[in-house]
Amino acid sequence: TFHPALPANYDLPYSWHDYLPLVDVKCDAVDLVPPYNHSEDDLCTVEDETKLQDYKVASAAIEWLNDFRKDESYSAKKNFFFAVGMRRPHLPWVVPKRMLDLYNTSSASSKLAQPSFPRDVHNIAWSDEAFGTATLNGTVYENQGPWTQAFPDDVTDELRKGYAAAVSWVDEQVGRVVRAVDDDGSLSSTTIVALVGDHGYSLGSKACWTKHTNFDLGTRVPLIIRLPGHDASQVRVGVPVELVDLYRTFADLVGLLPEVAADVQGKSLRPHMLGVVGEDDAAFSQYDRCPTDGATTGNVTRWHGPCKRVAMENISYMGMSMRTSAWRYTAWMRFDGANNRGRWEDCDDDDQDCEDCEDDDDDDDSSFCARELYAHAP
Repeated sequence: TFHPALPANYDLPYSWHDYLPLVDVKCDAVDLVPPYNHSEDDLCTVEDETKLQDYKVASAAIEWLNDFRKDESYSAKKNFFFAVGMRRPHLPWVVPKRMLDLYNTSSASSKLAQPSFPRDVHNIAWSDEAFGTATLNGTVYENQGPWTQAFPDDVTDELRKGYAAAVSWVDEQVGRVVRAVDDDGSLSSTTIVALVGDHGYSLGSKACWTKHTNFDLGTRVPLIIRLPGHDASQVRVGVPVELVDLYRTFADLVGLLPEVAADVQGKSLRPHMLGVVGEDDAAFSQYDRCPTDGATTGNVTRWHGPCKRVAMENISYMGMSMRTSAWRYTAWMRFDGANNRGRWEDCDDDDQDCEDCEDDDDDDDSSFCARELYAHAP
């Protein structure tokens, strides 16, 4: 639910009555079995899945649900909020062998439609921040992006299978928790269930892996909400919505919307869920860039330096992106961290956009703007 060690003490007792701390199980902390049994790998396989964090999280959630049913002090109030945070498919992909076996067929393989980065897009939009190397069976592979495919076909294929196995594993654990809600009908008739991810994930398209981009694959997330007594399978919302909408949505669904402060951002998604088609809206995202080289040589490494634990006033570039049903527009610009604003004025000059983005040097320190526009089928 929280990033490890943030916030302090998991925000107890302000936000929760109880909390199961994250003790992530990595490849070097469990007994591994072939085909991936190297402790330093990004993908590894196990037989004893009860040792994995997500199994323990699901089991704890089931236990708490059962306790809630039995505890009169809780059941009398008829209300509760559980946040059940699954670790996978975050790296490393520590998965049961049986899950990887689901994808170990030739039919599970697929070629990348766009394996390298587009040469007419400025390379500030590319990132390998979380996946500069990939390790399989003890062999380290260097990310060769952006202008060529990041990893060889066979490595790419195995990594994609590993991610799929991790997703299937988490899907099974989510199913365990949902079945526990539905067990005797006492909770399912009054309980809203939401499945949501915190960011998107690239698996080699445009030579991008993991997140840290403003492309659709890096920003779109799963969002499924089940309402008691409502057949949600019949409703698929076709316009963009945002995670910032969830607070107002839940408040609306439980009758608390009038009590939400006016300055709380987002909008209730309840009308969408009831089949009311609203006007097309936009979803917004942004990613920062903190170049580490400092030299204006056009070297791609100068653009995708990480901004982790960098004070806002020291963040030098920001990519702002807006997604509608049919379009995505992204603008990368210098960032005025002291005033928390992008330098949009730099994008007023059409000359700032690069024509040969692969070799763009950007020797002018006073302004910078790189723009992208993509058409998407509604």
